[in-house]
Amino acid sequence: MTRTNREMVQIFFFFWCFLHHLLVSLLT
Repeated sequence: MTRTNREMVQIFFFFWCFLHHLLVSLLT
């Protein structure tokens, strides 16, 4: 598994945005 820190951060950021979008959709 050769992943750089930057890639991990990008994946995590994308996942967080997706999760946040989902939460906003559910709340409204």
